[in-house]
Amino acid sequence: MKTLLKPFFFFLLGFAITGVVLTLSKCSKDDDLDPYAINPDELKQNIDLESINNTANEIEDACSASDQTAIDNLVLQESLDEYRDKEEPYTAEELAAIGNALKDRELTMATINFAEYAYTIDGKIYTLWMACDEEGVWKIIRY
Repeated sequence: MKTLLKPFFFFLLGFAITGVVLTLSKCSKDDDLDPYAINPDELKQNIDLESINNTANEIEDACSASDQTAIDNLVLQESLDEYRDKEEPYTAEELAAIGNALKDRELTMATINFAEYAYTIDGKIYTLWMACDEEGVWKIIRY
């Protein structure tokens, strides 16, 4: 009988320890969040949507015209190096298709430093990523 009590004791001890750990590590409720958090409406006012859209219009025009020089001027230098290292660079037809698809782009996300548009080519969704550089100029990261 004594040998049956020992495993049962450890079984109950395990539950007790689990209960104590769960109680002590419990997360706070949403009501306890910082009351001085940033108001989303105020944050939206600081996002320069006009500059973001202007850069998107410029890449749209450059792609539609298959103007690689204009595209290079709009792309962030680090990203430009990656595009140049591609085994198969975009053809004029592919750039024109991107430019045409960008006419129907949708802004999916925007912050003070980053923006993302979505566009569709042949039923497949692609993204255009932009970042604001140190000088306040919006540059393309990915298209």
